[in-house]
Amino acid sequence: MLSIAFYVGLAVLVLIALVIARAQLNVWAGQPVVLTDLALEEVGPLVRSWAPWLEERGRIVVRQAQTDAEVELRKHRYSTRPDAIIFRVRNADATRKHFTAIRRALDAAGVPYELTTTRKRSEPRAIEVPLVADDVHTPAATLKLIEQVFKGRVGFQIHCEGTMRRPPDVPRVPLVPWRTDYAAGHRVGERVGRTVRRLFG
Repeated sequence: MLSIAFYVGLAVLVLIALVIARAQLNVWAGQPVVLTDLALEEVGPLVRSWAPWLEERGRIVVRQAQTDAEVELRKHRYSTRPDAIIFRVRNADATRKHFTAIRRALDAAGVPYELTTTRKRSEPRAIEVPLVADDVHTPAATLKLIEQVFKGRVGFQIHCEGTMRRPPDVPRVPLVPWRTDYAAGHRVGERVGRTVRRLFG
């Protein structure tokens, strides 16, 4: 028979493992899942999921490996009209040196946009194209805008920042894991599900 000391030792090991796992999840919490080397078509499903789920001021950030420029999709929620996801190209940071070329490309393609300006000097601040967050056509429209901005269809990097809506105020589309702690939990759930199906399915 196994001794009491064995069970006590086993319980201690399990407790230590749980403490370590919790600490790791705390480290992961808040860190976005950064997906890299994506084709343009792979960006669409992420926008389809994250755009409706994001809370106010959350954003989706898209970059391309060939440049250091980025675009963002910024969420705005409203009580009297559909939520919006704003496609934005900021005239700041690494994107500043590409801003004029991007603006010319959008003008040449006939893309309607709003040019926001700074308060004091009225200098260009950002190019903005408003889209409906939960519209079925928004992902396709986003991909067309991204293609116009970056002039390419491969090598994209994307991540999501901010909080997501909570029950009962949630959209119908499935939520793609956007944080490392949620992604880890999703992977564990898939593995447990596969094991259960093997054993009992």
